[in-house]
Amino acid sequence: MSNTTSFDIHVRTLECKRCGAPVATDQGGGEITCRYCGVVNVLPTRHAAQGAGAVRSLADEVARLSRLKAQLVNPISAHAYDLDLPPMGWQKGQVHQPAGQERASTEWRSARANPSPLPEEQRKICWLSLALADGYRRAKEPLKARAVLETALEMLADDGHRQLVRCRLAVGALDEGDLESAAGWLHECDPFPEVLELDSAYRDAQGRLHTARGDGPALLSVVGARVTDNPHRSRARPQRRAHAHPWA
Repeated sequence: MSNTTSFDIHVRTLECKRCGAPVATDQGGGEITCRYCGVVNVLPTRHAAQGAGAVRSLADEVARLSRLKAQLVNPISAHAYDLDLPPMGWQKGQVHQPAGQERASTEWRSARANPSPLPEEQRKICWLSLALADGYRRAKEPLKARAVLETALEMLADDGHRQLVRCRLAVGALDEGDLESAAGWLHECDPFPEVLELDSAYRDAQGRLHTARGDGPALLSVVGARVTDNPHRSRARPQRRAHAHPWA
């Protein structure tokens, strides 16, 4: 089927279970035959995260931000959502080299064939999917990036890891100017995560969306009027805050 963009929220695009090529069908899922290897793939319906679309009181949000700021002051490294730390056996930056991408592809295919439920292996699946998607993006192969990311959603058991992947899908849609799909991917996320890395990924993607829309007030609500307003790990916050002020 034909997609309007590679990251179109209205379709399902996953990797073929045999050859890994992107296969797509409508949003509800269904059977699709891979045009490269001929195998029939069954794509399930995509489901949003628990907490998606939730609404909180101002008091609850103040308390949540306080807990997130505590994580910024006293960070815990090597936890389940710390993707700055490469998986065991990998060195930082290694995956961005050609040999690293080849190795990541090999390990990804192995994980896809038999995904492990162990926490560290699940973190590795998330890490590999984001690293491969970034490589495909640099190679100007956005449909492959989309397929690996949405395949990861099916392999990951934890909504937190899925949140990181959905935020990357939203950014991919924004890179193609598909603001509707970017908003759709973010709508499937938990808007009030309790872990700083998850909140930062969500705020960063939201900030990009509001910047693309030219919505300064909405952008300020995400990044804050001052650096100290909201805890965040993204280095892009000062630049986005400047976009939110028409006088900047």
